[in-house]
Amino acid sequence: MTLPSKKLAAKRMQSKESSICTSIQKDMRKLGKICHKCAERVEQAISEEDQWQFNTEIEQINSRYELQIDKINEMHWTKERREELKGW
Repeated sequence: MTLPSKKLAAKRMQSKESSICTSIQKDMRKLGKICHKCAERVEQAISEEDQWQFNTEIEQINSRYELQIDKINEMHWTKERREELKGW
């Protein structure tokens, strides 16, 4: 019996189910990030850049999971928006 000429690393194959969970977790973290930003900046103005970025992420999440999370249209972060995001 001969040994292989290259060292082979033992790799664990990621199952399809596991990768789906990872994708859901990433999207949940994105929503959490938006919620956290809202909590720390209540009553402060929403920058156009943040609004564009978060709305893009919300659109992607909505289309992936067939959800209806409202886009951010307000000019200021509100407690109501935070509570709505926490509900998802």
